[in-house]
Amino acid sequence: MQSQRRASNPRKWRPKYLFIDESIADHEVARSVAERCPAAEIKRVALIPGEKDRDILLKTLGRQTVGNEDRMRSLSRQCLLLWDGPELTQHMATGPAWERRCYNFVKIMPYIGTCTFNCAYCWFKDPVLIPRVNATFFDRLPDLVAEFEARNDSPRVFTFTHYKTDCFSLEHLTGFCRRAADFFEDRPGFSVQFLTKTSWVDSLLRPPVPTRALMGFSINPGELIDEVDLGTSPLEQRLKAAAKLSASGMPVVFRVDPMMMFPGWEEAYQRFARQVLSTVRPRQITFGTPRFQSLHDVATVADYTNSRRAKRFMLDQVALMGVNKPGQSLNVDSPNAYFKNMAVSYPEETRLALYRNALAAFRSIAPDIPMGLCEEPAPMWDAVGLSWTGDRSRDCSCNFMTESARAALAPAHRRQLTILQQDAIEADRACCGVANPTGAP
Repeated sequence: MQSQRRASNPRKWRPKYLFIDESIADHEVARSVAERCPAAEIKRVALIPGEKDRDILLKTLGRQTVGNEDRMRSLSRQCLLLWDGPELTQHMATGPAWERRCYNFVKIMPYIGTCTFNCAYCWFKDPVLIPRVNATFFDRLPDLVAEFEARNDSPRVFTFTHYKTDCFSLEHLTGFCRRAADFFEDRPGFSVQFLTKTSWVDSLLRPPVPTRALMGFSINPGELIDEVDLGTSPLEQRLKAAAKLSASGMPVVFRVDPMMMFPGWEEAYQRFARQVLSTVRPRQITFGTPRFQSLHDVATVADYTNSRRAKRFMLDQVALMGVNKPGQSLNVDSPNAYFKNMAVSYPEETRLALYRNALAAFRSIAPDIPMGLCEEPAPMWDAVGLSWTGDRSRDCSCNFMTESARAALAPAHRRQLTILQQDAIEADRACCGVANPTGAP
C-alpha cells in the first residue's frame, strides 16, 4: 500500500446551503450557526413531520437545481438543516437481547443525518441524507436527565457518537461538544463520551478543562487512514490532540477500528503501536474489524466511495468477507441475535490474526493498558487472551466508566449486572466458537 501522506489537517466543512426550520428561525443556535456560515445561502423551510430529505431538497431548491439522483445525493452533502428534533436519545447496539446492549451507554442525538467525511468503509452511505443539527437539544436535555434521575437510572454514559456523524466535524459551527461536556461536568452519576477522527478538539482545551468527559479517538495506521478515512485528520494530528487532552486531565481512550487487511499489515500495526504509545498513553484501547449487516451493504459501500483508489481498496476487502460472525435474520427476536446482527466480516482466522498481532505489539510496550474487542463473542476474547465480561466493564472503551461513575453503582445493581454477565457469557459459549467457520448459532 502506497501511503498518501497529508501534511496538515483538511479544511473544516461549511455548508453551501443552510436550511433553517421556521419553528426555530429565531433560536440562539440558529443565529449562531448562521453567523459562522457567512457564505452559505440561507433558506427557511416549513418542515412536515416524516418528510424525506429528498423532498426537502426539491421543495427548497427546486427541481432545476436538484437535478438527477447523483446530483441530489451530492447536493444533500452540501446542505445543513437546523431543526427542532424531538428524539434526544437512542440505545446503543440494540440487539433484541438486553444483555447484548452496550452497558450504561445511551446515544445522545444533537446531530443526525450523514457525515461530512467520506470514510470508504462506512456503511451509512444513504443515497440522499442531509446533515441535521437539533437546535433545541440543550433546551430539552435538563428534563431528560431529570427523568433518568427520577427513576434512579444511573450511572449513565451519554455518548455523543452517532454512527452517521462525527461529533467534532461540526464543532466549529455549533460548539455542542464543549457545551455537552460542561453540562455533565457537575452531574454525579452521568458523564458524556465523544468519538472522533479529527484533531479539532480545541474547544475542550479552553479552561477550565472538563475532566469528567471521556474523549475517544478512532485511529489506525497512517497508511490505512490515508487510503480510506477520506476527509479526516491524519494520524499524527489525532495523536497530538489526544496527547494535549490527556495532559490537561481529560481521560482519553482509543478505538483501533476497523482493523483491515492490506499488504504489509503485520509490520504496519506493529509500527503503529510504537507510534501511538510514544505519543500518549490512553486509559483504554478497543480493537475491532469491519462488520456489516449483509453482503449487499458491503457492495453498497464500495459503490458509494468517490475515490477510485479507495473504491479499488474496498472491492479487494469485499472479496475477503462473508457471513462469518454470529447473527440471525434482522426479523428474528432471539437472545442469539448478536450485536445488531453485524454478521458479515472477515473469517474468524483473519480477525484472530489481526487482533493477536496488534495486541502483542501494544502489550509489549504497555502491558498495563486495559484492552478489549468490539462486537466479538466470548470465544474470540478467549483466543486472543482477553477477559471478556459481557460488555459490562471497562474492557470495552465504549463502555469505559470513570472511577466516580463506577463508585456510584449500588450493590444491588452490581449483583444484577453480574448475573447478566454470566448469562451472556454462557450464551456465547453455547452458540458460537472461533472454530466454527460460519459462527452460526
